Amino acid sequence: MQEEKNEFMLNLGKRLKQLREYRNLTQSQLGALVNKDYQSISRIENGRVNTSAYMLLKFAQALNVSMNDVFTFEEASKFDTKDDQIGWLSDRIVHAIENELFAEEALKVAEEKIRYIKKHKHQ
Repeated sequence: MQEEKNEFMLNLGKRLKQLREYRNLTQSQLGALVNKDYQSISRIENGRVNTSAYMLLKFAQALNVSMNDVFTFEEASKFDTKDDQIGWLSDRIVHAIENELFAEEALKVAEEKIRYIKKHKHQ
């Protein structure tokens, strides 16, 4: 049972780090948003301390994600096929749109970035 708890805490910490980095936040910046110091954020991300459900809610709000997203540990890169990756990513996008997790302008910026990457990928 303790081993499962440790594995869960490690996975949760990795996921919080992944979400933080996706938002281009440092540990200090995220800490400021949730009223924690960067050392506390580091300990949580490294699975060394347990955190409360309320704290996880504060993380989700600060990172602008749902609680479900916090507990979604799999990564798109771990899927076997390109279709699996596309399905996973499109599900995340649809969820974000349906729940108004980001503004219309964010979609336009994402489209521009995709066009830029495609244009410069083979140069």
